[in-house]
Amino acid sequence: MTYPITPREISIKVLRAPTGDLVEQAWRTSRPADKNVDREQVMKIDVPVNEMEDFVLECTTPIIVREMFFSLRDHVAWARTSRVDDLMNWEVQSGFENDTEVRACYDMMLRLKESQTQDNYREMLPMVYFTTYTVKLSARTLFKFMAGVLDWLHNNPVVKDHKPHHLYMMMDMLFRQLMRAKNLSGYRSIPVNQYGKIDLLPKVKHREPRVDVVGGFVVAYFQSLPIVLRAQIARHRPITFTDSLHEFLTERNVTAPICSRIAIEMSMPTSMALSMVSKRNCWIAQEDLWAPVIEAFNETFGAYGDFLLPCSDKDHCPVGRDNDLRHAGKDPAPACPLWYHFNNLTPDGEQRAAQMDYMNKRPLSKDWWREQYMAVTPDPGA
Repeated sequence: MTYPITPREISIKVLRAPTGDLVEQAWRTSRPADKNVDREQVMKIDVPVNEMEDFVLECTTPIIVREMFFSLRDHVAWARTSRVDDLMNWEVQSGFENDTEVRACYDMMLRLKESQTQDNYREMLPMVYFTTYTVKLSARTLFKFMAGVLDWLHNNPVVKDHKPHHLYMMMDMLFRQLMRAKNLSGYRSIPVNQYGKIDLLPKVKHREPRVDVVGGFVVAYFQSLPIVLRAQIARHRPITFTDSLHEFLTERNVTAPICSRIAIEMSMPTSMALSMVSKRNCWIAQEDLWAPVIEAFNETFGAYGDFLLPCSDKDHCPVGRDNDLRHAGKDPAPACPLWYHFNNLTPDGEQRAAQMDYMNKRPLSKDWWREQYMAVTPDPGA
Protein backbone atom coordinates (compact mmCIF):
# COMPACT_ATOMS: atom_id res chain seq x y z
CA MET A 1 0.00 0.00 0.00
CA THR A 2 1.23 3.49 -0.88
CA TYR A 3 0.69 5.82 2.08
CA PRO A 4 -0.15 9.50 1.40
CA ILE A 5 2.03 10.55 4.33
CA THR A 6 4.57 13.30 3.66
CA PRO A 7 7.34 14.75 5.86
CA ARG A 8 7.29 18.34 7.02
CA GLU A 9 9.47 20.56 9.17
CA ILE A 10 8.33 22.76 12.05
CA SER A 11 7.78 26.41 11.17
CA ILE A 12 7.02 29.52 13.19
CA LYS A 13 6.02 33.05 12.23
CA VAL A 14 6.31 35.90 14.74
CA LEU A 15 3.17 37.97 14.28
CA ARG A 16 4.06 40.25 17.16
CA ALA A 17 7.19 40.46 19.28
CA PRO A 18 7.67 42.33 22.57
CA THR A 19 9.42 45.68 22.27
CA GLY A 20 10.04 46.48 25.92
CA ASP A 21 7.88 49.63 25.78
CA LEU A 22 5.18 48.25 28.07
CA VAL A 23 7.76 46.86 30.48
CA GLU A 24 9.38 50.26 30.79
CA GLN A 25 6.06 52.07 31.17
CA ALA A 26 4.78 49.67 33.83
CA TRP A 27 8.06 49.98 35.73
CA ARG A 28 7.89 53.79 35.62
CA THR A 29 4.33 53.69 36.97
CA SER A 30 5.33 51.43 39.86
CA ARG A 31 8.65 53.17 40.65
CA PRO A 32 8.14 56.94 40.14
CA ALA A 33 11.40 57.73 41.92
CA ASP A 34 13.37 55.78 39.31
CA LYS A 35 13.96 58.65 36.91
CA ASN A 36 16.47 56.91 34.65
CA VAL A 37 14.90 53.55 33.84
CA ASP A 38 17.33 51.07 32.32
CA ARG A 39 14.96 49.10 30.12
CA GLU A 40 17.33 46.17 29.53
CA GLN A 41 17.92 45.76 33.26
CA VAL A 42 14.19 45.74 33.96
CA MET A 43 13.64 43.16 31.20
CA LYS A 44 16.01 40.81 33.03
CA ILE A 45 14.03 40.79 36.30
CA ASP A 46 11.94 37.71 37.04
CA VAL A 47 8.78 39.59 38.03
CA PRO A 48 5.31 40.03 36.44
CA VAL A 49 6.34 43.26 34.75
CA ASN A 50 7.76 41.00 32.02
CA GLU A 51 4.33 39.50 31.53
CA MET A 52 3.15 42.87 30.19
CA GLU A 53 4.92 42.06 26.94
CA ASP A 54 3.92 39.09 24.83
CA PHE A 55 4.73 37.10 21.75
CA VAL A 56 2.02 36.28 19.22
CA LEU A 57 3.15 33.30 17.19
CA GLU A 58 1.69 31.43 14.24
CA CYS A 59 3.04 27.91 14.49
CA THR A 60 2.87 24.82 12.31
CA THR A 61 4.01 21.90 14.44
CA PRO A 62 3.12 18.36 15.43
CA ILE A 63 0.06 18.08 17.69
CA ILE A 64 2.18 17.09 20.69
CA VAL A 65 4.19 20.34 20.52
CA ARG A 66 0.96 22.34 20.37
CA GLU A 67 -0.23 20.58 23.51
CA MET A 68 2.87 21.65 25.40
CA PHE A 69 2.18 25.30 24.53
CA PHE A 70 -1.48 24.98 25.42
CA SER A 71 -0.69 23.46 28.82
CA LEU A 72 0.72 26.81 29.97
CA ARG A 73 -1.81 28.53 32.22
CA ASP A 74 -1.55 32.03 30.75
CA HIS A 75 -1.69 31.08 27.08
CA VAL A 76 -4.22 32.53 24.65
CA ALA A 77 -4.69 30.38 21.58
CA TRP A 78 -6.77 29.70 18.53
CA ALA A 79 -6.17 26.41 16.76
CA ARG A 80 -7.25 24.94 13.46
CA THR A 81 -9.21 21.78 14.09
CA SER A 82 -8.31 18.71 12.08
CA ARG A 83 -12.00 18.57 11.16
CA VAL A 84 -11.22 21.01 8.33
CA ASP A 85 -8.20 19.05 7.05
CA ASP A 86 -8.15 16.52 4.23
CA LEU A 87 -7.42 13.51 6.40
CA MET A 88 -6.70 11.31 3.40
CA ASN A 89 -3.36 13.11 3.19
CA TRP A 90 -1.18 13.43 6.26
CA GLU A 91 1.76 15.71 6.96
CA VAL A 92 3.94 14.49 9.82
CA GLN A 93 7.22 15.47 11.45
CA SER A 94 10.11 14.72 9.14
CA GLY A 95 11.62 11.33 9.95
CA PHE A 96 8.30 9.75 10.92
CA GLU A 97 6.70 9.42 7.48
CA ASN A 98 7.65 5.73 7.26
CA ASP A 99 7.18 4.92 10.94
CA THR A 100 5.34 1.63 11.51
CA GLU A 101 3.01 3.03 14.18
CA VAL A 102 2.16 6.10 12.08
CA ARG A 103 1.18 3.84 9.18
CA ALA A 104 -0.83 1.64 11.53
CA CYS A 105 -2.72 4.76 12.68
CA TYR A 106 -3.49 5.59 9.06
CA ASP A 107 -4.76 2.06 8.37
CA MET A 108 -7.00 2.17 11.45
CA MET A 109 -8.37 5.58 10.44
CA LEU A 110 -9.41 4.16 7.05
CA ARG A 111 -11.19 1.26 8.74
CA LEU A 112 -13.02 3.54 11.18
CA LYS A 113 -13.95 5.92 8.37
CA GLU A 114 -16.30 3.26 6.99
CA SER A 115 -18.58 3.43 10.03
CA GLN A 116 -17.64 6.48 12.12
CA THR A 117 -18.00 10.25 11.80
CA GLN A 118 -14.92 12.39 11.23
CA ASP A 119 -15.03 13.51 14.87
CA ASN A 120 -14.34 9.88 15.77
CA TYR A 121 -11.97 8.60 13.12
CA ARG A 122 -9.74 11.67 13.30
CA GLU A 123 -8.79 10.53 16.80
CA MET A 124 -6.41 8.10 15.07
CA LEU A 125 -4.15 11.00 14.10
CA PRO A 126 -0.66 10.41 15.52
CA MET A 127 0.82 13.02 17.82
CA VAL A 128 3.42 13.83 15.12
CA TYR A 129 0.62 14.92 12.73
CA PHE A 130 1.03 18.58 11.74
CA THR A 131 -1.41 21.26 12.79
CA THR A 132 -1.47 25.06 12.66
CA TYR A 133 -2.39 27.44 15.45
CA THR A 134 -1.94 30.97 16.74
CA VAL A 135 -0.78 31.41 20.32
CA LYS A 136 -0.04 34.38 22.58
CA LEU A 137 2.39 33.96 25.49
CA SER A 138 4.04 36.49 27.77
CA ALA A 139 7.76 36.96 27.30
CA ARG A 140 8.37 35.70 30.84
CA THR A 141 6.36 32.49 30.32
CA LEU A 142 7.89 31.74 26.94
CA PHE A 143 11.43 32.06 28.25
CA LYS A 144 10.60 29.86 31.27
CA PHE A 145 9.22 27.33 28.81
CA MET A 146 12.31 27.45 26.62
CA ALA A 147 14.50 27.02 29.69
CA GLY A 148 12.54 23.91 30.65
CA VAL A 149 13.18 22.38 27.24
CA LEU A 150 16.89 23.14 27.26
CA ASP A 151 17.26 21.91 30.85
CA TRP A 152 15.65 18.58 29.94
CA LEU A 153 17.89 18.16 26.88
CA HIS A 154 20.98 19.00 28.95
CA ASN A 155 20.12 16.46 31.65
CA ASN A 156 18.96 13.77 29.23
CA PRO A 157 21.58 13.30 26.49
CA VAL A 158 20.53 11.47 23.36
CA VAL A 159 19.85 7.79 23.97
CA LYS A 160 18.68 5.64 21.07
CA ASP A 161 15.50 4.42 22.74
CA HIS A 162 14.84 7.44 24.95
CA LYS A 163 11.46 8.20 23.44
CA PRO A 164 10.55 11.54 25.09
CA HIS A 165 13.69 12.95 23.45
CA HIS A 166 11.77 13.38 20.17
CA LEU A 167 9.32 15.79 21.83
CA TYR A 168 12.00 18.00 23.37
CA MET A 169 14.05 18.03 20.17
CA MET A 170 11.01 19.23 18.21
CA MET A 171 10.37 22.02 20.70
CA ASP A 172 14.05 22.95 20.60
CA MET A 173 13.81 23.29 16.81
CA LEU A 174 10.85 25.62 17.25
CA PHE A 175 12.66 27.82 19.75
CA ARG A 176 15.77 28.03 17.59
CA GLN A 177 13.60 29.36 14.78
CA LEU A 178 12.00 31.85 17.16
CA MET A 179 15.34 33.23 18.32
CA ARG A 180 16.32 33.83 14.69
CA ALA A 181 13.22 35.91 14.00
CA LYS A 182 14.00 39.37 12.60
CA ASN A 183 11.51 41.26 14.79
CA LEU A 184 12.48 39.68 18.12
CA SER A 185 13.70 43.03 19.55
CA GLY A 186 15.55 43.40 22.86
CA TYR A 187 14.58 40.02 24.29
CA ARG A 188 17.06 38.35 21.94
CA SER A 189 19.94 39.22 24.28
CA ILE A 190 18.27 37.83 27.44
CA PRO A 191 19.60 34.46 28.63
CA VAL A 192 17.01 31.72 28.17
CA ASN A 193 17.14 30.75 31.85
CA GLN A 194 16.85 34.35 33.11
CA TYR A 195 13.41 33.74 34.66
CA GLY A 196 13.91 30.16 35.82
CA LYS A 197 12.18 27.23 34.13
CA ILE A 198 8.83 25.49 33.85
CA ASP A 199 8.42 21.75 34.39
CA LEU A 200 6.81 20.91 31.06
CA LEU A 201 5.39 17.51 31.96
CA PRO A 202 4.64 17.28 35.70
CA LYS A 203 3.85 13.75 36.84
CA VAL A 204 0.60 12.63 38.43
CA LYS A 205 0.38 10.23 41.37
CA HIS A 206 -1.72 7.22 40.42
CA ARG A 207 -4.66 6.39 42.70
CA GLU A 208 -8.28 5.26 42.55
CA PRO A 209 -10.65 7.30 40.33
CA ARG A 210 -12.77 9.72 42.36
CA VAL A 211 -14.31 13.18 42.52
CA ASP A 212 -14.02 15.16 45.78
CA VAL A 213 -15.60 18.48 46.70
CA VAL A 214 -13.22 20.33 49.01
CA GLY A 215 -14.54 23.69 50.16
CA GLY A 216 -15.35 25.61 46.99
CA PHE A 217 -13.22 23.36 44.78
CA VAL A 218 -13.61 20.09 42.93
CA VAL A 219 -10.64 17.70 42.72
CA ALA A 220 -11.08 14.81 40.30
CA TYR A 221 -8.80 11.94 39.35
CA PHE A 222 -9.33 9.78 36.27
CA GLN A 223 -7.17 6.76 35.50
CA SER A 224 -7.96 6.64 31.78
CA LEU A 225 -8.83 9.63 29.59
CA PRO A 226 -7.81 10.13 25.94
CA ILE A 227 -4.98 12.52 25.12
CA VAL A 228 -7.33 14.34 22.76
CA LEU A 229 -9.51 15.20 25.78
CA ARG A 230 -6.45 16.41 27.69
CA ALA A 231 -6.03 18.89 24.86
CA GLN A 232 -9.45 20.35 25.62
CA ILE A 233 -9.06 20.27 29.41
CA ALA A 234 -5.87 22.33 29.06
CA ARG A 235 -7.80 25.04 27.23
CA HIS A 236 -10.06 25.68 30.24
CA ARG A 237 -7.83 28.15 32.03
CA PRO A 238 -9.40 27.83 35.54
CA ILE A 239 -8.55 24.10 35.53
CA THR A 240 -5.18 23.08 36.90
CA PHE A 241 -4.06 19.56 36.13
CA THR A 242 -1.27 17.02 36.12
CA ASP A 243 -1.17 13.88 34.02
CA SER A 244 0.82 10.81 33.05
CA LEU A 245 1.73 12.04 29.55
CA HIS A 246 5.45 11.91 30.30
CA GLU A 247 5.23 8.28 31.41
CA PHE A 248 3.14 7.51 28.35
CA LEU A 249 5.72 9.06 26.00
CA THR A 250 8.44 7.05 27.71
CA GLU A 251 6.57 3.84 26.93
CA ARG A 252 4.94 4.62 23.58
CA ASN A 253 6.65 7.55 21.84
CA VAL A 254 5.21 10.56 19.99
CA THR A 255 3.92 8.36 17.17
CA ALA A 256 0.96 7.10 19.23
CA PRO A 257 -2.55 8.27 18.22
CA ILE A 258 -4.29 11.07 20.11
CA CYS A 259 -6.98 8.62 21.28
CA SER A 260 -4.36 6.93 23.48
CA ARG A 261 -5.26 7.07 27.15
CA ILE A 262 -3.47 8.59 30.14
CA ALA A 263 -4.24 9.40 33.80
CA ILE A 264 -5.33 12.97 34.58
CA GLU A 265 -5.89 14.76 37.88
CA MET A 266 -7.66 18.12 37.74
CA SER A 267 -8.77 20.79 40.16
CA MET A 268 -11.17 23.69 39.61
CA PRO A 269 -13.68 25.91 41.44
CA THR A 270 -17.06 24.20 41.92
CA SER A 271 -18.74 26.94 39.89
CA MET A 272 -16.38 26.16 37.02
CA ALA A 273 -17.22 22.43 37.21
CA LEU A 274 -20.96 23.12 37.00
CA SER A 275 -20.52 25.64 34.18
CA MET A 276 -18.28 23.27 32.21
CA VAL A 277 -20.79 20.42 32.42
CA SER A 278 -23.58 22.75 31.30
CA LYS A 279 -21.62 23.98 28.26
CA ARG A 280 -20.69 20.42 27.28
CA ASN A 281 -24.41 19.67 26.98
CA CYS A 282 -24.45 21.84 23.84
CA TRP A 283 -25.03 20.06 20.54
CA ILE A 284 -21.77 21.51 19.21
CA ALA A 285 -19.71 20.23 22.15
CA GLN A 286 -18.17 16.77 21.99
CA GLU A 287 -20.18 15.01 24.67
CA ASP A 288 -18.98 11.58 23.57
CA LEU A 289 -15.41 12.68 24.28
CA TRP A 290 -16.26 14.43 27.56
CA ALA A 291 -18.70 11.73 28.78
CA PRO A 292 -16.39 10.19 31.46
CA VAL A 293 -15.84 13.61 33.08
CA ILE A 294 -19.46 14.77 32.75
CA GLU A 295 -20.80 11.49 34.12
CA ALA A 296 -18.47 11.55 37.14
CA PHE A 297 -19.37 15.16 37.95
CA ASN A 298 -23.05 14.39 37.44
CA GLU A 299 -22.88 11.61 40.04
CA THR A 300 -21.33 14.11 42.44
CA PHE A 301 -23.72 17.01 41.90
CA GLY A 302 -26.99 15.23 41.01
CA ALA A 303 -28.87 13.90 37.98
CA TYR A 304 -29.28 15.87 34.77
CA GLY A 305 -33.00 16.50 34.55
CA ASP A 306 -33.67 19.42 32.21
CA PHE A 307 -30.09 20.60 32.03
CA LEU A 308 -29.06 24.06 30.93
CA LEU A 309 -27.62 24.86 27.54
CA PRO A 310 -25.72 27.97 26.39
CA CYS A 311 -28.94 28.99 24.59
CA SER A 312 -31.33 28.17 27.47
CA ASP A 313 -32.06 31.79 28.40
CA LYS A 314 -31.79 33.13 24.85
CA ASP A 315 -33.79 32.98 21.65
CA HIS A 316 -30.72 32.47 19.49
CA CYS A 317 -27.70 30.20 19.26
CA PRO A 318 -24.47 31.70 20.66
CA VAL A 319 -22.39 29.32 18.52
CA GLY A 320 -24.44 29.88 15.39
CA ARG A 321 -21.50 30.22 13.03
CA ASP A 322 -20.55 26.58 13.60
CA ASN A 323 -24.13 25.56 12.83
CA ASP A 324 -24.13 27.77 9.71
CA LEU A 325 -21.16 25.79 8.40
CA ARG A 326 -22.79 22.47 9.26
CA HIS A 327 -26.04 23.43 7.54
CA ALA A 328 -24.10 24.48 4.44
CA GLY A 329 -22.27 21.14 4.33
CA LYS A 330 -18.90 22.74 5.11
CA ASP A 331 -18.54 20.72 8.30
CA PRO A 332 -19.16 16.97 8.38
CA ALA A 333 -21.38 17.07 11.50
CA PRO A 334 -25.12 18.03 11.36
CA ALA A 335 -26.50 21.33 12.63
CA CYS A 336 -28.44 21.49 15.91
CA PRO A 337 -32.25 21.06 15.80
CA LEU A 338 -32.64 24.02 18.19
CA TRP A 339 -30.60 26.18 15.82
CA TYR A 340 -33.00 25.29 12.97
CA HIS A 341 -35.88 26.26 15.27
CA PHE A 342 -34.34 29.61 16.23
CA ASN A 343 -33.78 30.44 12.56
CA ASN A 344 -37.18 29.19 11.32
CA LEU A 345 -35.51 26.63 9.08
CA THR A 346 -36.51 23.06 8.37
CA PRO A 347 -33.89 20.33 7.82
CA ASP A 348 -34.26 18.24 4.68
CA GLY A 349 -34.43 14.43 4.72
CA GLU A 350 -30.68 13.93 4.59
CA GLN A 351 -30.11 16.46 7.35
CA ARG A 352 -32.80 14.82 9.51
CA ALA A 353 -31.13 11.43 9.15
CA ALA A 354 -27.75 12.93 10.06
CA GLN A 355 -29.27 14.58 13.16
CA MET A 356 -30.82 11.33 14.36
CA ASP A 357 -27.55 9.46 13.83
CA TYR A 358 -25.61 12.18 15.66
CA MET A 359 -27.87 12.31 18.70
CA ASN A 360 -27.76 8.52 19.02
CA LYS A 361 -23.99 8.84 19.47
CA ARG A 362 -24.42 11.14 22.49
CA PRO A 363 -24.00 8.66 25.35
CA LEU A 364 -25.52 10.74 28.15
CA SER A 365 -28.15 12.97 26.58
CA LYS A 366 -29.50 11.19 23.48
CA ASP A 367 -32.98 10.74 25.00
CA TRP A 368 -33.17 14.42 25.95
CA TRP A 369 -32.10 15.48 22.47
CA ARG A 370 -34.69 13.19 20.86
CA GLU A 371 -37.37 15.01 22.86
CA GLN A 372 -36.04 18.40 21.71
CA TYR A 373 -35.90 17.18 18.11
CA MET A 374 -39.50 16.00 18.20
CA ALA A 375 -40.65 19.25 19.83
CA VAL A 376 -39.04 21.70 17.41
CA THR A 377 -38.72 19.83 14.09
CA PRO A 378 -41.79 19.90 11.80
CA ASP A 379 -43.23 16.51 10.81
CA PRO A 380 -42.43 16.05 7.09
CA GLY A 381 -45.61 14.00 6.65
CA ALA A 382 -47.92 16.60 8.19
